[in-house]
Amino acid sequence: MAVNLERRRDVGGRIDKSCLKVLVKEFGFLSDSPSYGTLYDDLRNAHGLSNEQFAQFDSGLRDPATIALQMHGAYKLSRIIELLGIFTKEASKLYNETMARVGPIGNSVGNILNNMPVELLSLTMEHACSGLQDLVRLSHVNRRFRGVAEGLSHMCTDITPSLTPAELEASLVWSGNAGLHIKLSQYQCIPFTKYEIPIEPYLDKIVPASHRWKSLKIVCASKDFKENITGYTQIQTRLTGLDLSSLRSLEYTYMGDIKTRGSTMTVADQPGHIYNTWRAPNLRDVKFNKIIPYPYPHAITTLTLELQNRDGNNLAFSNDLLAVNNFLKQSPSVEVLRIITSSSSRAATAVNYPKLKMPNLRRVTLRCKFDASEVSEAHPLSCFMRSLEVQQLSTLLIRFELFNQVNPPAINDVDITNMILGLIPTNRSRIEKLGISITSNENNNFRPSFNLPFQNFPSLRDLTLEFWGYSNNIVLASESPVRPYEFPPIKHISLYGCHEGGTAFLEEVYRRLAKTHGAEIKPLVEIRFCSSIEKTRALEIVGVEYLKYNPER
Repeated sequence: MAVNLERRRDVGGRIDKSCLKVLVKEFGFLSDSPSYGTLYDDLRNAHGLSNEQFAQFDSGLRDPATIALQMHGAYKLSRIIELLGIFTKEASKLYNETMARVGPIGNSVGNILNNMPVELLSLTMEHACSGLQDLVRLSHVNRRFRGVAEGLSHMCTDITPSLTPAELEASLVWSGNAGLHIKLSQYQCIPFTKYEIPIEPYLDKIVPASHRWKSLKIVCASKDFKENITGYTQIQTRLTGLDLSSLRSLEYTYMGDIKTRGSTMTVADQPGHIYNTWRAPNLRDVKFNKIIPYPYPHAITTLTLELQNRDGNNLAFSNDLLAVNNFLKQSPSVEVLRIITSSSSRAATAVNYPKLKMPNLRRVTLRCKFDASEVSEAHPLSCFMRSLEVQQLSTLLIRFELFNQVNPPAINDVDITNMILGLIPTNRSRIEKLGISITSNENNNFRPSFNLPFQNFPSLRDLTLEFWGYSNNIVLASESPVRPYEFPPIKHISLYGCHEGGTAFLEEVYRRLAKTHGAEIKPLVEIRFCSSIEKTRALEIVGVEYLKYNPER
């Protein structure tokens, strides 16, 4: 083998790809080593070269089969040494040839970087580094680079269970006093997961720095989760009552057991609500996944609630929203509210939720599902939205999936206007930005139509209508009110996926705009993937300087 390698090296002046494959093959065992810092463990154990087997040899236990195995291991090591020697010689030669040409250029670049103002060098290093390892590598250039690298502590603040123990330790040191972005999961107690650090030593490192936590993403569960109580015990004993004075953002996911037939408001037992034991006076942005939070004192301004899937259980769905209502009663500080649910209801009974005053609520986002054949006024989410009393609401974004559990044999026309209006709070007079996104499923045997009663939105400035789905069969109807009204002074309109009724809708909007505000009022209009609106007609209605038109998806 060595002769062939030398011959290739002498003839070609380099080592070819086939020789490189030999080296890769010889080192293939290294990639399977399960432990950090023990690169040769697999080789030693496979060839009788472990410390324990050497000790047996020294004590006189010299089994012929083991000796043969050890001799073969020594032979493999000699091959590796020989290969490395050849490769080292060739790599050194190539390195010297390269540096003779580009070395001076590298020195010049290095001088330029070294003479940069600190602020510019800091920006350059931040752009060049993808994380802690790059930053540490650059810090070894010289004292000036190290000083600048140490000033980029915010690049070392992402603390996740996927770090190795050494990376975790280095991140906590290099981040200095900067705020930390923590990820924590009860899955860390489950063997054979993607996480490098078990939950107990991970908490040993991060809990003492809890006063520095700026954001926290945590996945917790009941004590029966995966039949492993370790993670549950660690979280309950180590995280209760923490001082999180720097915490600004929280994403809290609870992997509880879904009680499909129960009428409880939440699937979590009391220990699942560990967040309300924390002291977090600066917490502002919170997302709760699969759990309804208990009321507790807070100053949250942005609240996202992703509810459990309650398909087929109207009572549980309604009770979840009642729990949301109870929490929001104690949440006057909330300015932005997002509610996400994949639950649908059928044959639901309307629920009268307690009236809910939210004096500071400015923005609401809803994501939900509707059965096209159900009575929209009885949908639990519609009932919940009717309970809201909002005076400052200026932005409302609605995205819902439309389906039909009972497909009729013939295509039916379904007006979904009331479904949409049922999701809009009664007080709509201050809404300036309205976005409605409707997804129609592939196999639904119905054709939904929708019209927007502009007279209900006198302050509307920005309107987005999106129609998604395989069939794209939603009809955008232009409404014809019985009584005249002041058309809102719209500044921006965006239409996507409108394959029927789009041109008539635009014509009606511009006719009423001109009638109320004069022909000089022209909104910016974006049209994308709308086969019902030809570009030439859109240009005639809107004008070239106000139109963005793209027929592609």
